[in-house]
Amino acid sequence: MKDDYGFQLATIFDFETHGSNWNEANKVKLGDFKQVDFVKYAYPSYEHKGQLRDYQLFLLENTDGAYLFYDEENETKLRFFYELMKKKDNYITKRLTFEDLNEIAENFSEN
Repeated sequence: MKDDYGFQLATIFDFETHGSNWNEANKVKLGDFKQVDFVKYAYPSYEHKGQLRDYQLFLLENTDGAYLFYDEENETKLRFFYELMKKKDNYITKRLTFEDLNEIAENFSEN
């Protein structure tokens, strides 16, 4: 698909130390997010909460939209960022929820 549409994938992490205290299984999953065309870190490490706000504002100002795996019923730290996305004019947001995943899984198992 990348060749057909000429796009690249990027992962921009908040901190270079993101996931450093995770267990090995989760570190392997995190490694999958680094198998893209471009990986960048906003900060070397966490120093203060203003970094997270600035990171989120940077992403909003430098993207046209986002595809999120987010379920509003199971609130996470992503809630604040998602609210900013919804307020920004002409910002495209698409969500994949747990309900969507369950439906996909049910359809997959039926076939």
